[in-house]
Amino acid sequence: MKYQALSFDCYGTLIDWERGIAEWLGAWGQQNGLDVPGEDLVRRLFDAQRVEQSRDTFLSYRDVLFRSLARLSEACGIPVDEGACSQFAQSVGDWPAFDDSASSLEVLARQGRILCVISNVDRDLFAGSAARLERQFDILITAEDVKGYKPGPRHFDTLVACLGEKGIGENDLLHVAHSRFHDIAPSNARGWTNCRVTRHGDRWAPEGVDGIEGTYCVPHMKDVVDLLERIDPA
Repeated sequence: MKYQALSFDCYGTLIDWERGIAEWLGAWGQQNGLDVPGEDLVRRLFDAQRVEQSRDTFLSYRDVLFRSLARLSEACGIPVDEGACSQFAQSVGDWPAFDDSASSLEVLARQGRILCVISNVDRDLFAGSAARLERQFDILITAEDVKGYKPGPRHFDTLVACLGEKGIGENDLLHVAHSRFHDIAPSNARGWTNCRVTRHGDRWAPEGVDGIEGTYCVPHMKDVVDLLERIDPA
């Protein structure tokens, strides 16, 4: 078995963050009398989040979400409600898993592969997502752990070090992720074998990454299982 370890981005790949955020913002918008399409609210929120994550001083993901909703409120002419901002930051654990995520991870775990997550999140917020995925991962690396956000190098460097402690090299790793910007581009730069899971597409990616693709590309997590059955059967 060549790919002894699989590393995953979580949100967009295993957890449907787009649906979770859209449902939360849709309800929030209605409560505040906004006549703005849900997709537009998600785009504005995502743009605000990227600004908060790029600050010189590291902010926890909880703070990033809090400040992103505050920024969105101001842009929409709505008074900032700190209670709503806190509730939004806490909502990460409520975002649903994709239907095939838990079952696909179970198959891959039974094959004896080491399952890792590298994610732009806090550990306590990820705990709710892990419960939805019905999985405790062998390696978990969060933004809170490395004090930085992808596509920066700290998650990837830390993963290499953690796998090295298990005697696993970068050539033994398959990185699985949805986002071209956060995961596929930086893993390509490292020469990693990777697999892009397209899910909804990549509507929220910044300009300049449209032509970037992974080593493999599949629509769903269940197709990652099928791919490995073909290229690296356990």
